[in-house]
Amino acid sequence: MRPAAFNKVLFIAFAVLAVRSESAPAQSTSRSATTFGQGVARTNTGDEKPTKTWIVTGEWFASYKDAEEDALETGLGHVLNYLAERKPPIEWKPDADYVRQRLVRDLNDLELKQRIDQMEPGEAQKIERTRIQINGYHAAEEQREFADKDEQHPIGRLRRVVLKVALSPRDLGDIQEKEQYFQVENRHTQAGLRQLMLAKFLAGLVAVLAAIGGYFRLEDATKGYYTAWLRLGAVSFVALIGASIWYFS
Repeated sequence: MRPAAFNKVLFIAFAVLAVRSESAPAQSTSRSATTFGQGVARTNTGDEKPTKTWIVTGEWFASYKDAEEDALETGLGHVLNYLAERKPPIEWKPDADYVRQRLVRDLNDLELKQRIDQMEPGEAQKIERTRIQINGYHAAEEQREFADKDEQHPIGRLRRVVLKVALSPRDLGDIQEKEQYFQVENRHTQAGLRQLMLAKFLAGLVAVLAAIGGYFRLEDATKGYYTAWLRLGAVSFVALIGASIWYFS
């Protein structure tokens, strides 16, 4: 084979290999899942080690919906306290839905067992636990029968939710980004309020000057015969303008 033909074939082969390597599908990066009983927390792809973690236990409620909402609100309270204690503090405040969508993490068996070990033995034996999921992450629902103090009149079965809330560096980055937008909006709001106060002040000043100017002009025109009435009219005019500014503010 001639050298020119051989080089041409070699070039075509390398070109085909390059095209095939570029068109190969990328490896899937979907979140891996493990079973609740393995005691291994499931994580989002790319999640860093959590900066702060809380195991949250809600209060007892008759309905599961109320129990879940209370657990999320309790977790939100921990997050808000943490953000307020940072230097500088973060003023933007997430809500319970933000906790549900972004901050709930898998509660594994080891973490749940450590919590159970801290309970009174008699209390732990009265509780039935069920595996649940909140936004795709493992949590636990605890149920038990309640009665009044004399144990004679049953109250019924109540439930509470145990879940895990965690803040990762990525979550903090998202919160800090929202904090920046919040501060920009806050500065715009404060600027608008200052402009409104300045407009009110100028309106009041113009009203006072107009009243004074009108008083002296009418005083000269009437030769002082209606001084008392003119003063009363000027004061009433200024008071009316001040009341209007206050009412429409």
